[in-house]
Amino acid sequence: MLPQAFRIAFPAIGSTLVGMLKATSILSILTVPELMRTTVRISDYTAKPLVFYSVSAVIYTMLCAALALSLSRIERRFLEKSRA
Repeated sequence: MLPQAFRIAFPAIGSTLVGMLKATSILSILTVPELMRTTVRISDYTAKPLVFYSVSAVIYTMLCAALALSLSRIERRFLEKSRA
């Protein structure tokens, strides 16, 4: 019963997790403070903040995309197993 319920609930849980990641500072625990601290240091040293903040934004976007992609693959596996 629990595996069936998890297969049904997983898409909603995954969407909620990705939404929380984008809407809140959930990554502030993991990598964002270090990423931003490094960005500030480098941009202060080189006096080119736009370049380094742009790179930081790309890195953050890649983290969000990787999470969404991995959740999508897991969701597809659950759907394949439930159809078989």
